[in-house]
Amino acid sequence: MSESVFISIALPVYNGAKYLREALDSVCAQKFTEFELVVSDNASTDETPRICEEYAYRDPRIKVNRSERFLEQADNVNRAVSLCSGEWVKLFCHDDLMAPACMARIQEFAA
Repeated sequence: MSESVFISIALPVYNGAKYLREALDSVCAQKFTEFELVVSDNASTDETPRICEEYAYRDPRIKVNRSERFLEQADNVNRAVSLCSGEWVKLFCHDDLMAPACMARIQEFAA
């Protein structure tokens, strides 16, 4: 059997409070749990920073980094990926949901 690889999930977000909790809940409910979730908050002006900090407080796999100034979308995506420490990086959007077996399937493929 292959060894595990460390996987990061990069989540760039700007004013995503409307859907962010559902997205984060779907990531936290993964069957495979050995990953980090890196949130790059793009200077959000809604409840996004508070939601991110709340989840990061509850789950040490979640790392939040907030940009002090607004970035173009592509720059925030690149920023999110650059903050990741995983051997593999999965991009994830704040308004997406992740199936419970998603990270396990990626780990199975990557290892």
